[in-house]
Amino acid sequence: WYLADDMQYYILSPLILIVYWKNKAAGWAICIFGVFLCMATTLGICMSNDLQEFQGFEFGAELGNYIPPGGKYGRLIYLPFYTRYSPYLIGFMCAFLLLERGATFRITPPIRTIIYITSSCIILVLSFITWSDSNYGWTPWMNYVWITICRPIWSVGLGSLLIVCMVGYGGVFSSIMSRPFWVPYARLSYGAYIFHLVNLGSIYAGYKSGVTYTFGVGLYFFFGHLIIAFLLSFGNFFLVEKPLMNIESLFLRRPRQKTK
Repeated sequence: WYLADDMQYYILSPLILIVYWKNKAAGWAICIFGVFLCMATTLGICMSNDLQEFQGFEFGAELGNYIPPGGKYGRLIYLPFYTRYSPYLIGFMCAFLLLERGATFRITPPIRTIIYITSSCIILVLSFITWSDSNYGWTPWMNYVWITICRPIWSVGLGSLLIVCMVGYGGVFSSIMSRPFWVPYARLSYGAYIFHLVNLGSIYAGYKSGVTYTFGVGLYFFFGHLIIAFLLSFGNFFLVEKPLMNIESLFLRRPRQKTK
């Protein structure tokens, strides 16, 4: 399903780029308007259908909410491309900023500090705030706000941090994340994302009884799913992606220039 969403974003991308190429202000305006339109659409769908993302912390409870017919959230919010378009547009705006300012523009120390703190807080809060819903429950308006802003705000936090790193102010973070150690995982990460849901569905759908949650069980499932997802991605890379890359290189190979 996400490949379908991603392809639709890819098809729409040239339209935005052409507008930006002709008129930079219009390109920015389309992206900003698109982000708020996406958020307004998501909020309207949530309020009209009284949606919530999480049903509890029991294993498989969320799965029933994402995938029909267990709940409407998956069909109305999680799967459609128009509720997920805002992060893509925010990525465009990050690229526009780098194109216009260059990859070496100066950011003053106070601004850098604000970006570091704000971005880190956004990423950490959004990563763990759902714990309060799982353990104490959220009111309807809390669910509406969460579903509406979680993805665009996450993208703003991550995009701001990446821009700081791109222009040379990443410090220790850039040094660690630029190590060659990460290259294989970077090449396998998208495949792991594609395969992880199939793995989750296969495991949880095979249970004949409920699973009692404990910290040890959660930790075991986390690393088990992580390892299996990357193993599947590894196999896909060598059996599908790499052969197709080799075939593509044969068709796109540039002819050698003749030396005089």
